[in-house]
Amino acid sequence: MSRPASLSLTLGALCACAGTLSASAEPASPPVFSPNPSVGWVVVLGGFKPPATGPGPVMADPKYPNVSNNQFRLTGKQPTLPLADLANPILQPWVREALAKRNAEVLAGDNILGPPHLC
Repeated sequence: MSRPASLSLTLGALCACAGTLSASAEPASPPVFSPNPSVGWVVVLGGFKPPATGPGPVMADPKYPNVSNNQFRLTGKQPTLPLADLANPILQPWVREALAKRNAEVLAGDNILGPPHLC
């Protein structure tokens, strides 16, 4: 058998195998996003958890507890916008200033639907 003939025979066999494999494979089903054990974004109340030692994440100001939409659904309490705890030691001065400005806007009722302005 010549080289081109054996090459075309080999290619033909590969194509036949590929056709058999694709014909027997079932089409992929769409992902399931409804709550089930394999869904990773089920709501867990409580927010960020502080580490065992050292400074933790910026939490809500203790004078103004945050009530999320999920807490509203469970308790009926009026949802609130979060106010940053400016006493957190991880805040750099420029961030503390920006968050103080945002806290003041929220408390005054100004610009409450827009994003926080850090610049």
